[in-house]
Amino acid sequence: MDSEEFVAQHFDQLPGKPKLICHQFRIHGGTLDFLAQYPNGDFLIVEVKTGIISEYGWIQLLRYCGALLEHLRLLGDSRPVKGLLIGKSLDERATFIFKALPRKIYQFLPLTELGWEE
Repeated sequence: MDSEEFVAQHFDQLPGKPKLICHQFRIHGGTLDFLAQYPNGDFLIVEVKTGIISEYGWIQLLRYCGALLEHLRLLGDSRPVKGLLIGKSLDERATFIFKALPRKIYQFLPLTELGWEE
């Protein structure tokens, strides 16, 4: 089983208990691994990486969040979009980026916290 399939099977363990809306959701900015929604209505984009995450993992997640925000804006929807990056760990540059991001909007979750074993 790959890491994305594993996360799909353990989606109910994600922080904040988001409800899965779609797997592999296509938007103008690319294809999201998962689109979910928190009980309060906020959207959540979940991006899953197999190994150690580089700075490009954050760039991809931020691009997806921006694209979804724009899509929602065109529909007259102003609900917030949050992002969750899941993977083995963050490399040094990705860690620096994470330190600069607001935790209420962007989070990192190690796969091991969902029970992933290599």
